[in-house]
Amino acid sequence: VLVTTIGGGGSEYLDWTYNWLHWLNRPEVVLAPAAQTNSGLPGTWVRSTVEVRNETGVADSFNLSTSGHSWQTGLSHRSTGELANGASFSFTVRARVPGTATVGEQDTVTVHAVSSTDPGQRASATVTTVAHVSAQIDVSPAELEQTQAPGQVTALTLTLSGGPGAPVSYHL
Repeated sequence: VLVTTIGGGGSEYLDWTYNWLHWLNRPEVVLAPAAQTNSGLPGTWVRSTVEVRNETGVADSFNLSTSGHSWQTGLSHRSTGELANGASFSFTVRARVPGTATVGEQDTVTVHAVSSTDPGQRASATVTTVAHVSAQIDVSPAELEQTQAPGQVTALTLTLSGGPGAPVSYHL
């Protein structure tokens, strides 16, 4: 980039040019993906992977934390260790679906990465966990049997139902 001043007041022009170029090359820390959703059975831990990318222009380390959640959560790491500019670090976010959770119930945790040298360099991402139940079909009665003469119609009732709290539809 060639920067020249024209006439008087060149310092304002240089300041504006520097700020514009700085905006174009916004150094930053990035969490990816910015948002994700995963699901699990009640009473289980659901794991999601998040990546921190250091695009700040200098080597740095980032402190990791969570906020805004109701369900029990955890991180595989609390810090990235030093990352060269352009380097990335993957970690796991865990959320425990409560044993009492109903189908479709969900919780969202916000994950934060903050530079250890410049707290202004920060990023956030969200991880949503949704409760689901395993596929379960109850059939009643377990067996049906009836003998008819040829040409006669037989009508028997077979009841199919889903597991507790599970919205289920059947196509027979």
